[in-house]
Amino acid sequence: MTEAPDSDEENKPVVKENKDHQILDTLDAEGNCIGTRTRGEVTDKGFWHRYVHVWVLNLPDSAVLMQLRAPEKKRFGGMWNCTSGFVMSGMPSLEACKKHLYSESGLKFEDHMYEFAFSCKESSIFKGEELKQWI
Repeated sequence: MTEAPDSDEENKPVVKENKDHQILDTLDAEGNCIGTRTRGEVTDKGFWHRYVHVWVLNLPDSAVLMQLRAPEKKRFGGMWNCTSGFVMSGMPSLEACKKHLYSESGLKFEDHMYEFAFSCKESSIFKGEELKQWI
């Protein structure tokens, strides 16, 4: 029999990993790689960078997997979203999709189960921060 976790264990604060040191490709306005910068610099200064969105569909049931972002997230905290994330420098988009889907949901799919849908350029301002992403 497994014992119930101590209530102190359940109330421990979540320690958030600082990911500002991660290296991302920076892009020009046409989506061409022009260099690399840290994630912190890319987000702080509004450089174009690659980002993926992963939509998991169950067509027979007309279902879409969505996740509620943690309220403490810097961007779009407490909002519903598909799985998404930064693409590390040199990483193929498919690998980034698989990495983020597994880390955020625990789901793994074979490569042939993924289908490229579209790519777009997104520029927005959220809470005063300019976001420039190639999705």
